[in-house]
Amino acid sequence: MLNKVYSSSENPKFDPFVQEVQKKLNYVRMSFHGNWEYLKEDGKYGVKTQNAVKGFQLYRGITPVSGI
Repeated sequence: MLNKVYSSSENPKFDPFVQEVQKKLNYVRMSFHGNWEYLKEDGKYGVKTQNAVKGFQLYRGITPVSGI
């Protein structure tokens, strides 16, 4: 079970788990034409990463679409 709850911020801190999620979201985006923009794989959970997570949740039919 995931112990952290992620929310975007203007100055997020580096997290290796977030970096791995960003890599996987970019892979899905390129392979299956995801509707989110390419992410900088910097390990920071900012607004773009949150929007990409929401886009993935919509793509997979995961509800509610929360971005976390």
